[in-house]
Amino acid sequence: MKWTEGLPEDLQKEVHQIIKQTNSWNEAFDKAENPGAAQLWTALAILKRRNEKLREIVKDVRNGSEDGLSEDFEKTLRNY
Repeated sequence: MKWTEGLPEDLQKEVHQIIKQTNSWNEAFDKAENPGAAQLWTALAILKRRNEKLREIVKDVRNGSEDGLSEDFEKTLRNY
């Protein structure tokens, strides 16, 4: 049994998506002393980047931009 099978289905999906995203840097992880930790830190960095992007969007929305949605805003919303 994979460890993710013990998670709720929605979390399983998220975990697999993040693992898939971080797999593109396997070559870098292979050079790390602890590849699993390197992949985990990379996943955390990805999530931090997403969180910062969402903070920017919320800030823009609170400022009441009347220009409509920016390209970055639309792209970020599509990714979630």
